[in-house]
Amino acid sequence: ERWGGEISGAEGQATSWVTAGVLESYSMPAADVPLIPPIKRFLESYDGSKKTAGMNRLINASSSPMKVVTVVAAALVCPNRGVLLAQRPPGKAMAGLWEFPGGKLEPGEIPEAALVRELSEELGITVDIEDLKPLVFASNSYENFHLLMPVYVIERWGGEIIGAEGQATSWVSVDQLGRYEMPEANAPLIPPVVRELNTYNEKS
Repeated sequence: ERWGGEISGAEGQATSWVTAGVLESYSMPAADVPLIPPIKRFLESYDGSKKTAGMNRLINASSSPMKVVTVVAAALVCPNRGVLLAQRPPGKAMAGLWEFPGGKLEPGEIPEAALVRELSEELGITVDIEDLKPLVFASNSYENFHLLMPVYVIERWGGEIIGAEGQATSWVSVDQLGRYEMPEANAPLIPPVVRELNTYNEKS
């Protein structure tokens, strides 16, 4: 939302400011297409008066090399119930805090496959990769590592959700989402998840 200098096509590329209403009229690579709906929702609700949550942490982050840890997470949504949160169980880092379910990538694993695996292990459900919709990502520096966390919306899955690792789970409505204590990396995720929930409830 904020930068210094004047934008130019420094490598000879054309640039264009695009409003939400015409975003879909631009031809884009296939990988960019799933990003259009959440970007449109952001543009439609953006008024420039509020700085994105979590940015101070990134601005003040050390420029020295850090280990980057990639964790993938899911915003499972259900009509009239909200989004699913899971509570980190005792014995784990940040125990007791609530988060969007997911976990770390294994070596050589792509994010989508990792999320399908993690949801099976943590919640006992099956999810098709085709049902994962990219929503947003978190990028946050901790003392000893930097966290990169892509988040996907999931509207359809198989099986009954359980806390397969002993963790508590809770369906949380839009108006209650901000009341759950979550890891700091989750703060920038709340606004896009709320927008997604509002849109999902409207179409349901």
